[in-house]
Amino acid sequence: PQPPQADQCAGDGPSGDGMEYAEDGKLVFRTGLSHAGMMVRHLTERLGWRLTTSIRAANLVTGTVMARDTNCLQPHQLTGHLFKEHSVSSKTGLVVYLRELAAADPRVVVDFLPATYVLAQERDAAAFRAAADATLVPGAAMLAHPWLIKEPNTDGGGGIEFVATAAQLATFLGRLDAGNGRRYIAQQYVPNLMLLRDGRKFDLRVYWMVASIRPAVVLFHDGSVRATAAALRLDEGGFADPKSHMTNMGVQKGQIEADVDINTLRLSMAQLREELAYAFPGHPDPLGHVTCQMERAIAIVFEAARHDLVEGHTVTTNAFSWLGADFMIDRDLRVWMSEVQTLPGPALHAKASRDVWEAMIPEGVDLILEIARRQRAGESVLPLERPWFG
Repeated sequence: PQPPQADQCAGDGPSGDGMEYAEDGKLVFRTGLSHAGMMVRHLTERLGWRLTTSIRAANLVTGTVMARDTNCLQPHQLTGHLFKEHSVSSKTGLVVYLRELAAADPRVVVDFLPATYVLAQERDAAAFRAAADATLVPGAAMLAHPWLIKEPNTDGGGGIEFVATAAQLATFLGRLDAGNGRRYIAQQYVPNLMLLRDGRKFDLRVYWMVASIRPAVVLFHDGSVRATAAALRLDEGGFADPKSHMTNMGVQKGQIEADVDINTLRLSMAQLREELAYAFPGHPDPLGHVTCQMERAIAIVFEAARHDLVEGHTVTTNAFSWLGADFMIDRDLRVWMSEVQTLPGPALHAKASRDVWEAMIPEGVDLILEIARRQRAGESVLPLERPWFG
């Protein structure tokens, strides 16, 4: 990249002066990420770092860099963002990555993603028609299993609708014929879905960190359970309201009465352990079984996107990133990945998720700095002194 002009970089004045440098290598530049404040507090209040307003002076940049500032980065800096990480959080991108890896390596089994069709692709559109027709039940209004229709580049519960009845399927196929459905992804609604004992739907928001790209170090951290406000209905009326199926806190807050405790929408992993023990009394460690499946799925996702995540990150020699992933569990104790998140929000509104983040950020920052220290000293990065698993 071409060297930036002095007034192009965040924190530089018109003449490029006024920059500070720390001989101890402890200057952090904060971007506008939601978890950046937690990182900065740990660095400044506990580890003695100073906050700088100059991106060029910083030793660590907490997250996404504005496009104008990309050329302002220097090889030695640590950035909390991989330049192409958003490709893996794209619903279409995730499907394509996983398909390409499975095609290239027959040893890879992608059995954690529900049947998914990218309708912009002719082959997928035809395959979806065949699969959807097979779900028609003679004489019944409901399909044998519903379909989730997603807009690829939306989040927060937006851009989602259900095709759960024969009439809805006919309408959607008509849209597809007219070319109006090609921007969507069609995904099978997870069959045999496990619910909480009170009948509410839930999923797991867990976290993973790319602590280093050179060498690649990817670590898993547990998270919390996101639950709907009310018991789930799986009849025609229940599928008429997509929001009733969404565990997103922002959506569910609009579904509850003012006097409902918000902590009922987020449960801890300890509470999940109790739910799983109740649902699977004969299994010696159902939560451990679920965790192993999630770790494997995330490892496969990283491997599928490795080239873009690692080789696609230029300018700085090393980088790190916090990411998230959502999983559902079925009544056979299988996990199903619904999506991957880049820059996941810290979710501090409920105790279960707040406790995770308040432990995870300091642990993660300490690991990142340990890796950087070892690399500066010419030492091997692995094994790590602080295994990162909550």
